[in-house]
Amino acid sequence: MHAGRPRTRRLPDLRPANPGQLALAGMALWLVGALAPGLAMLAALGAGMVAVAAVTYLLRPRRRVRYWRGRRVDLSGRPAPWTRLYRLLYRA
Repeated sequence: MHAGRPRTRRLPDLRPANPGQLALAGMALWLVGALAPGLAMLAALGAGMVAVAAVTYLLRPRRRVRYWRGRRVDLSGRPAPWTRLYRLLYRA
């Protein structure tokens, strides 16, 4: 028997890593929905995913890194609301 903390199974994180991956998945869904008449709802879902990817690409968090006396200084303070939204939607 193994003594210690019991193992817990974690679900895999299926969120995309960046807006580009979300846009690719949206384009694939759109293409499937456009080619298969019975799955037309997927075309609308894919187009919506591409739109969300475009908006979140514009709102992605910027790193504020400066160098002072040869050392790297990170100037990130309190995250903005759109930064929290970006981190909620994407793994990165």
